[in-house]
Amino acid sequence: MIELKPISKSISEDEILKCVSYTSNDFVFVSGSLIEGLGNKKSDLDIFVITQLSHTVIFKHCLI
Repeated sequence: MIELKPISKSISEDEILKCVSYTSNDFVFVSGSLIEGLGNKKSDLDIFVITQLSHTVIFKHCLI
């Protein structure tokens, strides 16, 4: 569980991973003001997938 202290909520790794497409060889990196403890109720999570398979950038908005 990742604690999102600024909004008094927590989120599991599984919930985050449902928002992105990835393979077992990829690296998933989560950042943003909520992770840093600085966000507010309008803040979001920034989720990056580092992969060798494609140079395509895919944006997917996921409400948690």
